[in-house]
Amino acid sequence: MAVKVSKEFRWEMGHRLPYHEMCRNVHGHSYRMIVEVEGEVDEHGMVVDFADIATAVRPLIEQMDHAFMLDPWDAEMRALLDREGLKKLEVPFYSTAENIAEWVARACASKLAKSLGPGTLAVSVWETHSSCATCLINLCSS
Repeated sequence: MAVKVSKEFRWEMGHRLPYHEMCRNVHGHSYRMIVEVEGEVDEHGMVVDFADIATAVRPLIEQMDHAFMLDPWDAEMRALLDREGLKKLEVPFYSTAENIAEWVARACASKLAKSLGPGTLAVSVWETHSSCATCLINLCSS
């Protein structure tokens, strides 16, 4: 029988979507993320250790927290952030909740697969209290 476990993370981050009418303005969110792992319970009664989830996710949270997430096409923001010496995180995608969820899931998948074996990883990112995007990845043991 498969069991699902989850761990919640929070961080503050600024961003903008230069192509979007409203979201092209500089703004930020109090992000909330749930990382869920589904798999078989092992002989010790665990699917995965919560500490293993935290170990996989925390380095990403440290990069994002109180940073400005910046896509590679936004030269104006890059120049401003560099000039002012502000914390930024350059990523190869637009900073939508969908893309952030996929980025975190892909970054954590191989680390969690080693702890878990076959199973499913779901990363849900909330930009607001009512808006969320989820990325699902099937894990295989390494």
